[in-house]
Amino acid sequence: MIQIIVAIFITGYGLSITCDRINHGYRLPKLIPKEIIILGIKGTIVYMVYFTIQFYVLNYIAYMYDFLYLT
Repeated sequence: MIQIIVAIFITGYGLSITCDRINHGYRLPKLIPKEIIILGIKGTIVYMVYFTIQFYVLNYIAYMYDFLYLT
C-alpha cells in the first residue's frame, strides 16, 4: 500500500516537473500535495492504459508468430 502511494507521488511530481519545464520554468516546482497526487493518479491511469494496449498488441503478435502458446 505504501509503495502505491509513493509511486503515485513520484509520478505526480515527475509530471509536475515536466509541465513546469514545458512552460519554460527553470526551477523545481513547489511541493503542493493535492496537485501532485492528482497528477500522479492521472499519470498512473495513463500508464496503465498504455501498458495494457502494449501488452495486448505484443501478445497478439507473439501468438500469430507462434512465440507464445496460450494453453
